[in-house]
Amino acid sequence: MRFLRSFLAPLLLAARAAQAASSWSFDDATVQVNAKKSSGSTKEKFSETKPLAQPIEISDKDGIKVLLVAKDGGKGKRPHQAFVVLQDEVSGLEAPFPMTVKENGKAVVDIKYADLPIQLATSTAPLKASVVLASFGSSQGINKPAFSVTLKNDPNTAPPTYEKPLRYGKREAINHIFRDDPKNPPKVISAFFVLAVLSTVPALFIGTYELYIS
Repeated sequence: MRFLRSFLAPLLLAARAAQAASSWSFDDATVQVNAKKSSGSTKEKFSETKPLAQPIEISDKDGIKVLLVAKDGGKGKRPHQAFVVLQDEVSGLEAPFPMTVKENGKAVVDIKYADLPIQLATSTAPLKASVVLASFGSSQGINKPAFSVTLKNDPNTAPPTYEKPLRYGKREAINHIFRDDPKNPPKVISAFFVLAVLSTVPALFIGTYELYIS
């Protein structure tokens, strides 16, 4: 029994180590604000275990660039899915932005303010940015918070507005007014028109007879 216990313990430790190694991660992650003015450009580093403490700020003419190295079991590799997801934590709405990834795991994505859905562009709360890496196989995917983005609108331009789409649902009742069915004309008028038609029958026969004789 002691032998079995001492034999199983290393196996369990090895299994845990293998499970820990067969998971996606990322390294050398940075987020850069591509401001319209070069003096406003900033670059911050973040990691899988240490997201940025302070939100980054972009205006309606700016954008951000996210770079990182995706790793599977500690080695640079291209996952089947790599996204930076921006989420409005108040409404729960989110938008994924796919990353361009090389075989060695180097990934990049450019997100412009103009690329944001109107529902996120009108958000007054900071948008939460997360890194999502996943692939086929036994390696565990990850969804890690990375940083937050605060949107700043230009006071000289009108802010974007969002109109809710028309949704089909319960509406107010519509009262229809139906006309009465058409009625037949009076019998006197019908009889008059019948007699008028019948009065032309003798003249028709007479005219046909005269044409036949001639």
